[in-house]
Amino acid sequence: MPKVFSEQERTSILETLIEKGKELFSLHGLRKTNVEDLTQAAGIAKGTFYAFFASKEDLCFAILEREEQFRDKLVNDILNQDKSAPEMLRDFLEGGLAFVEQNPLMIALQKRNEMTILFRKLPKDRIQAHVERDERFVRRFVSELQERGGLVETKPEIIGGLLRSFFLLTLHKDEIGESLYPDVMRLYIDVIVRGLTVES
Repeated sequence: MPKVFSEQERTSILETLIEKGKELFSLHGLRKTNVEDLTQAAGIAKGTFYAFFASKEDLCFAILEREEQFRDKLVNDILNQDKSAPEMLRDFLEGGLAFVEQNPLMIALQKRNEMTILFRKLPKDRIQAHVERDERFVRRFVSELQERGGLVETKPEIIGGLLRSFFLLTLHKDEIGESLYPDVMRLYIDVIVRGLTVES
């Protein structure tokens, strides 16, 4: 009979799995980390792991989804500042890019080309829900900037698609060329800001 955990125990185990999962995936990547590694690091039985996550990919994605809290804080901080639309848009792009490039887990997955592998292993409805959350989030930010003035009146979902495509470029650093990548991304930000903002 499976062990029944109290709410406090479940929370503790979940937080430990998130913490140890982030450490191991960041250090070894997705492919080289197995469920046994995760359970040993967390000090739990294998069966306990499956009471929380269906697979190591499920855990890895849950960790990535938790990182989205940074995104919410970034946008709230930007919108609470007294800045122009071009400045806020630039802050959003630069802040989001810095987060991705300084996040050990995202760096590990990207360097090993494992982000695509991760998405392939997960149920399509979960990926779709994630994409839809992303779209809603970016649309909200774009709509807010448009209401304040200074941003072109193109449909928010189209601008949102452009902004999301910018962050997807981080998955193609090798194809762009590692030495060129920083300058390419800076230029991309300049082009987006100039193209999407209008003089007040």
